[in-house]
Amino acid sequence: MTTNPVDRMDRIETAIENLVDANIASLERMALLEEVRESDRQESNERLTRIEQIVESNNRFLESFSRSVQTFSDTVTNLAQTQNGIIATSNSDRQESNIQLGRIQRKVDAIAQHLGLDE
Repeated sequence: MTTNPVDRMDRIETAIENLVDANIASLERMALLEEVRESDRQESNERLTRIEQIVESNNRFLESFSRSVQTFSDTVTNLAQTQNGIIATSNSDRQESNIQLGRIQRKVDAIAQHLGLDE
């Protein structure tokens, strides 16, 4: 079977055109994939930026909350120390009052005995 050089050239030309079309389609798909990747990269960066902002905000809140808790703890400690002082003073005052009442009671008993009222 003899092939006509023109037919052969047409087949080669068709094959080359098909390869060129396939390469163009492949390049278009690659460009589309690159656009999708870039879009995904940007979305990922935006999500990462939002997460970083949230973390920074949470850190600021936790620092503020920690200071508030420390202030509250210091206040409670001061109140406890004040109460301890008040209780100690009250106990001392009560003990002193009991001693004075005991002296008074002994004097009343002595007066009652002297007056003969100790019945």
